[in-house]
Amino acid sequence: MLFWSCVKRVLSIRAGLRAKEIAALKWGMVTDAEGEFAGSLGMMTDVTALKRTEEALASFDNALLLSPDHAEAWYNRGTLLLDLGRFDDALASFDRALALKLDYADALNNRGNVLKRLGHPQEALASYGQALRLEPAHAEAWNNRGNALRVLKRQDEALASFDNALALKPDFIDAICSRATEIGRASCRERV
Repeated sequence: MLFWSCVKRVLSIRAGLRAKEIAALKWGMVTDAEGEFAGSLGMMTDVTALKRTEEALASFDNALLLSPDHAEAWYNRGTLLLDLGRFDDALASFDRALALKLDYADALNNRGNVLKRLGHPQEALASYGQALRLEPAHAEAWNNRGNALRVLKRQDEALASFDNALALKPDFIDAICSRATEIGRASCRERV
């Protein structure tokens, strides 16, 4: 019952769904328990995209009451909390996702982002390192690692991390900007 109230709330705020699409979603949810949760999770992600974050958070919380061992739901909840600036809660959600799925590189990467924002760049660096051991081609983790190294004033390592990110994803604007910022800081330090 709780699950369906969660689904109805999410469905009611989804713009533009026709009755036929809603029926198809409902049918898919009824026939497969795993697909049921995945379907509602996808809709909750759409709610997040609509900037209805508090409502999306309540939906994630309700869904997690029904399926507390769903690592992706904990990860998405953590990402939403990170966006809301609720860093301690986000960290707890990422930790829960990682307890359920030890090899979750994206959760390790975002865990590092939270730690960096909480003022723990060395711990963030360790989290990015774990993510990269699991997924060496994770461009975002390379960029984030570079930003943590920049905070720690380890310029050469930071630049190498940005270069790794750009080698994997040449049009990665965050890495381009991060690298340019670090080069600019280095030239300012040289002038002083």
